[in-house]
Amino acid sequence: MTTRGETDPQRTLPGDGCAEMAQHEPRAEPPGDAPRRQVRLRHAIPETYGVAIAVVLVASLLGVTWVAGSMLRERVAQAEREFAAAMARSIAACLTAERDYDDDALQGAFGRLATDSRLRSIRWIGLDGKERFRWAKPAAQSADPEPSGGVLTETAELRAPDGRPDGVVAIELNRDTLRAQHTILLGSCAAAIIVSLLGYLLIYRRLRRHAQPLAAIQNNLESYVHGTERELVALSLSDSLGQIADCWNSFLDEMVQLRNQAGSHTAPSADGDAITRFEVKGLRSALDRLPVGVVRVDAECCVKYVNSVGARLLGHEADDLIGKYIGDLFDEDIARPLLLAHQNNTKSRAVDWRTSEEPEAATVRLQMLPGSGSGRDDYLLFMQDVTHDVQADRARDEFLYHITHELRTPLTNIQAYAETLTRPDFDDEQTRKESYNVIISETRRLSHLVEDVLSLSQLEVGSLRIQWGDVDLIRLLRSMVQDNLGAADNKQIELTLKLPPKAPQIRGDKHRLAVLLNNLIGNAIKYTPEGGRVDVALSTDDSHVFVTVHDTGIGISPEDQERIFEKFYRVSSEEVQSIVGTGLGLAIAREIVRLHGGDITLQSEPGAGSTFTVKLPFNAEKLP
Repeated sequence: MTTRGETDPQRTLPGDGCAEMAQHEPRAEPPGDAPRRQVRLRHAIPETYGVAIAVVLVASLLGVTWVAGSMLRERVAQAEREFAAAMARSIAACLTAERDYDDDALQGAFGRLATDSRLRSIRWIGLDGKERFRWAKPAAQSADPEPSGGVLTETAELRAPDGRPDGVVAIELNRDTLRAQHTILLGSCAAAIIVSLLGYLLIYRRLRRHAQPLAAIQNNLESYVHGTERELVALSLSDSLGQIADCWNSFLDEMVQLRNQAGSHTAPSADGDAITRFEVKGLRSALDRLPVGVVRVDAECCVKYVNSVGARLLGHEADDLIGKYIGDLFDEDIARPLLLAHQNNTKSRAVDWRTSEEPEAATVRLQMLPGSGSGRDDYLLFMQDVTHDVQADRARDEFLYHITHELRTPLTNIQAYAETLTRPDFDDEQTRKESYNVIISETRRLSHLVEDVLSLSQLEVGSLRIQWGDVDLIRLLRSMVQDNLGAADNKQIELTLKLPPKAPQIRGDKHRLAVLLNNLIGNAIKYTPEGGRVDVALSTDDSHVFVTVHDTGIGISPEDQERIFEKFYRVSSEEVQSIVGTGLGLAIAREIVRLHGGDITLQSEPGAGSTFTVKLPFNAEKLP
């Protein structure tokens, strides 16, 4: 006997206007046993969406990597040229001062330069073009006789003590620094791309696994009402699909028992048999266990039966819905495709219906399907709560919108200033420096954005692993305050730190806690006007430590406080929008606090500043 989850070869059905559907050849069965076959599942979530999002994510990361790599190469090359010029001038000055020494003395003097791994040789070329002195690093001290990055040659004019030109000094330096920096950057970006794709794959697989049972039920019901499968046991699902599959299989078993009992006592008419199947108490109980709403309508499109889930989604008692016209239960736009399908004896398209105008209202997907009868007197309306799916789609769209907007602004600035630098008639040194500074600043902004997005994604999907260790919060707070002193001084903000004489160490991830504290202190300085004040304090009780960051900034309104920890959320006031930010800092801070078993709270009033309080247990590693 074929077990649940096994499938048989397909064959094509003739006639009756239905599309070709998969059907299975029965196997030889022992007498009295019904064949168990299963309709092949459709994909619950189109792979196209998943691939499209993955391509956008990888393309964005590759674009950031390319821009950062180009800027890094230019910066390192410029630094190497400046270093070589400075060294050449220094050596020329040394030769001017020690020109009276013989070659052996000069060889000994310059031998001390062998400790610099980049310097390869020094030559003194006279005005007649002849080489007057040459020093080269011994082969034993050269870690790379033939550097893969190439050699940089730089010259400096040499003058006699009386100021007359006396030839030039030429030095050679290794250029391996640029390649090493570039390799490190590419390795880091490759690791970031791999981590992002792995996190995305985990989310996609989880959503797909949860949606498979419902898709299987819908597919099997369609096969049954179209006549593809007439044996109820052939519509059973594999036990591997979980609890929903078990409930569905129990429902089918009860249907089979009821059909057998009815057949052994009497042979009623087709209409009487349909009414009996939907009125039997045991069948009602099985239908009520389904996670989807089921409504049966008659030839007048009035409700003849509704299960408990359908009644709950419609907002009425089941008995009150009997006899109601379908067109009276929904708005005209929602009811029209359902009524047309019933009138034309066809399957309707899926329609999403919001149960009310409230923001928290559920979204229900409706679809009208013909029943087992030949006319319009046996139709089924299926109702599936897809609120979570709609919210997931909306969150995905909002994420793509925000990340595209945040990437577009710095990339546009980089492109504009890069085009300015490449103009052939451009020779303004001051503007050139300003352009380089803007490009470097926007590149750092992109880097921080990518780092924040990756950190938040890892925190949300649970792929981030806490590196537990002993953390000295007093030392960590001093370091974070010191790092932000420059930003505070630029705005003439008084930044203070209040610490207890002694505080126990806590168990936590030092790097993640540093990100948390830096976000809170940096935000306080960013949103505090010039001349304001930011106070950071640490206190303890018997089992927890408390870090408080108070500022005299612009403050946050009560309605904004409810959403301030959401990712990409920023207050819509002009004061906030004029300050550069991504809306990710507080979302990351909250997730880090939760990973450490703590809590973060906010007290604020518009115009009176804000106070963020972080509460952390001493030993979060042992919390359940």
